[in-house]
Order: sequence, then structure tokens, then C-alpha cells
Amino acid sequence: MWIFDKNRPDSNPYQTLPFYQITQCSYVPKPLPWTPYPHFHDDEYELLFIAEGAFLVNLPGCVVPVKAGDVIFIPPSIAHCIKDNIEGVCVHYAVRFRRYASGNCRQKESQEEKNVFLVRDCRKILMFRQILDMIQKIGQENEGTIDGRIQALTFSLLEIVGQEFHSNGEMIETSAPEYANDIMQYLQNHIHEKITMEDLVLQFNFSASHISRVFSRAYHTSPIRYLIYSRMRTARLYLLKGDLTVPEIGRRLAYHNTYHFSRAFEEFFHCLPEQYREGQFKNEI
Repeated sequence: MWIFDKNRPDSNPYQTLPFYQITQCSYVPKPLPWTPYPHFHDDEYELLFIAEGAFLVNLPGCVVPVKAGDVIFIPPSIAHCIKDNIEGVCVHYAVRFRRYASGNCRQKESQEEKNVFLVRDCRKILMFRQILDMIQKIGQENEGTIDGRIQALTFSLLEIVGQEFHSNGEMIETSAPEYANDIMQYLQNHIHEKITMEDLVLQFNFSASHISRVFSRAYHTSPIRYLIYSRMRTARLYLLKGDLTVPEIGRRLAYHNTYHFSRAFEEFFHCLPEQYREGQFKNEI
């Protein structure tokens, strides 16, 4: 299940030292439709705790194999995704948080906080799983809201994890041309418009083959597939909010008819938009 911070920032008494704001805690027992597609968070750090199985974490310009017992730290603005499940199991926990959420003591980020780190065969993984299971249990009791108990438990978890990274972490070097990220940002910002490879050629002044090659090397998918992914993630949120009809959602996402939008959605989520809405997958927001 997913647990989110649904409190107003000014009502949260736990936004104090060390100036963290916990934004999401999740338990993911199986691959999700969007896990093979790259994404990043503008201002959120993400910790992945690998509980069972083994899979690959795709990062800009590199692929990192992880397995049960590993913990990986991904800072903001680093695109990442999970791909190529190796052992048929892909169970992990994820914690997202913001730094210096209170705004009262905004410190300068260190260079280390811009790098990906990995602890292999973490000695404290069983302790981490116990804490994470407690967080999930509390979340089930309070309808998935991050409250003071969850904040306190997660702060403790972050403190212990930080010590593990300091003692046993290895830095993962990522590399991608700067304009590859610009292409990703452009696609994200134009999901409501009709975008073709010709548009990308005009925007970035590179050939279509060069754009595809650079983007695929950096993010392990094509620009057009990433555009479709971004639209489907947004369509899913529109459906869960419930204030737009399916044809309206399709038009907002630059599909010229409902049929093509529904087919694209079904290919991605393995059900029609109406079925997804009726299924009320509210824990997936």
C-alpha cells in the first residue's frame, strides 16, 4: 500500500531538525506497469530497500544489478527505473522524503547528496524491514496518512540508513549528456500537445536518429515511448480524481479520439480507462 503526507505543512509538528519531510512510504510486492519507465523527482530523495528477488535499476548511462538485502539511495533529478526482473520476484520498499522541508534552516546540499549510493548485503536489512512493516501497519490503520508516528519511525530509519551508507556505501557514477535530460523535461512539459520526432528535431537541432540514440542510451527507452508513459501516468491520476470523463482526458492528452486513447491506456495498464476507474485503485495514487 501507499502512505502519503496528507497534512498541511503548517500542521505537521515533525518538520523540525533534521529538516526532513516524509512524502511517501510504499511496499511494492510485484512489478507495476510504470516501473520499466524512467522517472525522477524534482525535490524528493528516494530509498529503495530490496526485500526479495533480484532486478536491475536503470540509471542515466548505467545499469545497476540489485538483490535482496541491498539498499539504494537516489537523489532528486536522477532518472531511474526498475527493469529486467531477473528471478521472477521484485519485492521492495520505497521511502521518499524532502530535505529541509521547514524552510527555517535551509543548508547547502553537499556534493554527495547529488550522487547515487548503494549498500550491498546490508547487515541491518532485517531491522529495516521490521521498521518498514510497522510503518505499513500504521498506514493501514490511519487510511494511508503520514502522521506523527510514521514520521518518527521514518526519521529513525533514515538516521540508521545514513550510518550504513557512510560506513559501507559505494557511489554509483551516472552519466548522460545534459541535453538528454532537457529532452526528457521537454516531453514531460508537453504531454498535452501532439509531439512527434520532427518536433524534437526542430526543438533541439539534432537528427531524429541522434536524439533516439542519445535518449535510449541515457534512459533505456525511446523518446516516444517515454512520452506515452508520461501521458498514461497523468491519465491515471485524472481517472482517480474522477472529475473528467474519459473522452475529456483523451483530448487533454492530445489524443484525437477516445478509441486511440483507450487502446494506448489498455496497452499500458492492461485494462480500459473505465475499468481502471471502476476498480478504484486509490492506494496507487
